[in-house]
Amino acid sequence: MGKLYYFNPDTEMAIANGSPYYTPPANIVRMADELAYLPAYFSEQGDGIWMKQRPSPDFLASRLKIFNLSPSIFTDQETISPDLKQEPWGWSPRMASLLQTDRWKPEDKEHYSRKVALDCLIHLRHVLPFVEASVFPTVCASLEEITAVLREQKDYLVKAPWSSSGKGLLKIRGGEVNAKSREWIGGILDRQGYIMLEEFLDKECDFAMEFYAEKGKVRFLGLSLFYSGKKGEYKGNYIGGQEKIEQKLLSYLDESSFAMLKRQLESVLETHIGPVYEGYFGVDMMIYRQGEGVYKIHPCVEINLRYTMGILALFLSQRYVLKNTEGVFMLSYLPAEKAAWRRQFQLARDFPLCLESGKIKSGYIALTPVDPDTKFIADIQLTAPAASKF
Repeated sequence: MGKLYYFNPDTEMAIANGSPYYTPPANIVRMADELAYLPAYFSEQGDGIWMKQRPSPDFLASRLKIFNLSPSIFTDQETISPDLKQEPWGWSPRMASLLQTDRWKPEDKEHYSRKVALDCLIHLRHVLPFVEASVFPTVCASLEEITAVLREQKDYLVKAPWSSSGKGLLKIRGGEVNAKSREWIGGILDRQGYIMLEEFLDKECDFAMEFYAEKGKVRFLGLSLFYSGKKGEYKGNYIGGQEKIEQKLLSYLDESSFAMLKRQLESVLETHIGPVYEGYFGVDMMIYRQGEGVYKIHPCVEINLRYTMGILALFLSQRYVLKNTEGVFMLSYLPAEKAAWRRQFQLARDFPLCLESGKIKSGYIALTPVDPDTKFIADIQLTAPAASKF
C-alpha cells in the first residue's frame, strides 16, 4: 500500500493544546505550507504528498531528474485515493481529526511528554555506569517547587513537557528568576501542569539515534549529527556517511561505552516505546564537557515520536548522496523580502550541482520550492569533507 505524506511541524504544540480544532500560529502554518514537499524524500513509487499548492513543473521535473522522485501531488482532499496509507510527520489530536481517523487516543498524550524521556533515562542509569546524575531533570508542578531547586544558584534550563526543536525552553542563570521568566513559567504550569528543570550542561555537540518501532520491536536506523542555535533552536544536520559521525563521537567517548549505549538503549526503548508507538522516531543526545578535557554523554535529552529532521538527513545521505561526499542540510527562516529567493540563486550559482552515478557528488540544491515570497527554505550544500561545518 502506498503512503500519503503530510508535513505538520506543529505536532507537539497540537498535542499540548489537546483540541482536535487547534489552529497553529501563523508562522507554523506558513512553515508547513512552504516545506510541505520535504516528506517526498522518504517516498517510494506509488506514494503521494499533500500540499496546499502544487509546485511548478520545473521544480517537479528537477526532482525526477536529480532524485528520481515522482510522487503524486494532492491539493484537494476530495481527490485523495483511499488506498493510500496516511503518513503525517507526527500524530496529534488535530491531525487525527483532519485525516478523519481514530489513530489518536486521549491516553496517547503522556507518551509524547518529556516524562517518557526521563523514565528511559532512569532505566539507562541502571545499565550504563557512565551516565551522570547531573543529567536528570526535576519535575516541578509549582513556582514554589522550582524556587526550592533554584536555591543551588546554578544555571538551569526550564523545559515545557510538550515541546521540541528548541521551543518551550527558558534559561535561568544563577538561580535568578525575573518577572518575565516567572510569567513564562506560570503560563506553562497553567497550560501543561508541570515543567522539567534541568541543570545547564556545557554542551560540546548534539547528536541523535534514529529508530523505527513496529509490533513492539524497535530497530536502530542510524546516527544523526545536528546543529542548533544559541537558543536551542534547530538549524541543520550533517549529511554524509555513518562512519564519519561515529568517528566524531568516538573522539569524545570510548568505543566500548558507545557500543554499550546503542545496545542498551534499543532494549530500554522496546520496554518504554515499543508497546505504545509504531513508526519513525528519534532520541536526541548530547556530548558535554565536565572539566578540562573530560567529556560525558547525556543519552536521552528528549524523544521525538515522529519523523525528525535527523531521520530526513539519514535518508538523504543514504539514498541521494555519493559515498564519501559530506555537507549540511539546513532549515532556514529568512523573513527579509526575497531573501530565500536570492539565497537559492546565489548558492546554486556559486556551488553548481554535480552528479555522479545517479547521486549528488557536490554542490547546492534547494529541497523545497522557492519563489519570491518564500520565507522558509530547506536545502543542502555538499562540498569537500574539509569544508563540512561538523
